[in-house]
Amino acid sequence: ANLNAVNAGVAAANATGVDTVAKIQTIATAGDAKASAMAKIIAYATDTDNSAPDVADYVAAGVTGVDTANLNAVNYGLGGEDVSTVEYIQKIVDNTVILPSGITINNASAEGVVLSVSDNVLASVILY
Repeated sequence: ANLNAVNAGVAAANATGVDTVAKIQTIATAGDAKASAMAKIIAYATDTDNSAPDVADYVAAGVTGVDTANLNAVNYGLGGEDVSTVEYIQKIVDNTVILPSGITINNASAEGVVLSVSDNVLASVILY
């Protein structure tokens, strides 16, 4: 089990949430799932030749708002980012926009990326 994830799960539980071995095992299992999901997300962000995270990975990591409609855009937004925390991944998800065809963004400021989108291409605009 991933000790940090298990410790965080135990710390977040109330007293009755950790009063049996079975409950602690459930926390440990969830901690392992979260650690595995985070490792997959981080690996993909580091090198997009690695397996792309799916919706279940984001859910296991504790990231909300990822679904099949925005999964490709979110994964695109991960590329090259330092996503070592759930909070930072959540920021990427929260700031991911699916642009309809025909939209062009010509903003070269440091607060986003320059995009020219057509044919319902999914794109991610990361706002810092």
